[in-house]
Amino acid sequence: MELIDNEQQRWEEIDAYLRNELTAGQRTAVESRMGNDAAFAADVERIRVAKIAVKEYARHEDMKAIHRKMTSGPKAVSGRWTDGVGFYLRIAAIFVVLLAAWATIGIATLSPGSLYAGEYSAYSAETIRAESPQLPSTAHRIQIEYLNANYLRVVQLYRQSAAKTVRESFIAGNAYLALGQAANASACFKKVLLSSASENAFDFYQSSEYYLAWSYLRNNQFKQAMPLFEKIYRNRFHLHNGDVDTWFYWKLKLLQWKQG
Repeated sequence: MELIDNEQQRWEEIDAYLRNELTAGQRTAVESRMGNDAAFAADVERIRVAKIAVKEYARHEDMKAIHRKMTSGPKAVSGRWTDGVGFYLRIAAIFVVLLAAWATIGIATLSPGSLYAGEYSAYSAETIRAESPQLPSTAHRIQIEYLNANYLRVVQLYRQSAAKTVRESFIAGNAYLALGQAANASACFKKVLLSSASENAFDFYQSSEYYLAWSYLRNNQFKQAMPLFEKIYRNRFHLHNGDVDTWFYWKLKLLQWKQG
């Protein structure tokens, strides 16, 4: 009975932590334990992502009715055991729906390449006025060629450019990505991130973080892509926060688990 109580306390502690139902002192104790106990920290992360999966899978696959049915269970009458039954039913429901979501996504075929092919949307450059009808700037010419999907011409102009400004590098990065040259795309987006401060031009900074993550994913560099996607997902003020929604983030987490 002691083992059952200890195990139940473990899951109840995690559940209360993720529901923000603990006091400041209790939260500190849990977080300290997570830092010292890798297995406990892994359990917290699994339950947290499972809760996300339940919410998102219900929304996408209309599974809310199933979830309610599985979590309804018998009402606790009194005593720790009956309370534990209801709690275990909630945990069981989470993992059953999690497994269903897992099967739906197709974990066996999930890879950086399949995620890129199924989720990536190319950058759509905004139309800008010509700075000079007789001699438009290189940046403008590059942008016009990108709008016309002349990606090879974009790359050619970029290579010829002596300045290689933030705008030029950003558009060239997207052209390289469209051409399937992910390594060259990554180099361009990194240049934007490094040059933005010196040029005092931050218009493309956050978008470069976003498309750099996609470049890494396209180049099968998942470990480099994941921190960037994670940063964007957790920063609700990021320009591309809405592009890295919970369902996409869930797929990233599945891929992370799959790759170990």
